[in-house]
Amino acid sequence: DDIDLLVPSAIEAAFVTNAQKIFSEKNRVHYSIQIGTHEVPFDFRFCGDEYYDRTWQENILSGRVLQNDLFYTPSREHYFYSLLYHALIHKESLAEDYKTRLKAMLADLPVKPEKLPDSESEFHALLAEFMSKNDYKITEPQDLSVKFNPPEQYAHPLSTRRQWRRLRRRITGPIGRKLSRTFTS
Repeated sequence: DDIDLLVPSAIEAAFVTNAQKIFSEKNRVHYSIQIGTHEVPFDFRFCGDEYYDRTWQENILSGRVLQNDLFYTPSREHYFYSLLYHALIHKESLAEDYKTRLKAMLADLPVKPEKLPDSESEFHALLAEFMSKNDYKITEPQDLSVKFNPPEQYAHPLSTRRQWRRLRRRITGPIGRKLSRTFTS
C-alpha cells in the first residue's frame, strides 16, 4: 500500500522529496509524494522514532547495500530480521504469508539457523537470539498508528499514550471522541 523508507531524518527526507504530510499528528510518518502524474504514499521511518531500536536503525543505514547503482536497500540480514520483527511485534500474530516469505528469505542469508522455524514461537526464538546477540531492544514506536504487540516474554510496558489509545478504541460515542482528542494528540 505504501513504500517504507528508513532515513536519518524524516524532516529532511520530506524536504528533499517535496513530500506532503498526510496526517496532522506529529508522530505520524505517512507522506504523499508526487511522482509523474501519481501520488505515491510513503512512510518515512527515521532513526530515533523507536520503530526499531535506534542502534539497529543506525546499523541498518550504515550497512546498506547499493542496488543497480540506483538506490540502497538493507543488507539481506537486516532486511530479514527487520521484516521478522515487523511481522512479530507490529502485527497481531504471524500471518501465513509472512511465514512463507520469511522462510524463503532465510535461504539467502549467509548464516542460517540449524532448523527452519515453523511455528510462531520458533520465529520468536530466532528473533530473540538475533536481538540478544546484537544488544538490540524491543521498542515501542512513537507513531501510535503502528500496532505494538510485544509477547509477554519481552515484558515491555505500554506507554500511557498507547494505553489511552487502546482504551479509546473500546469506547464509542462522544466519550471516546473526547478521550481521543485529549490523550492522543
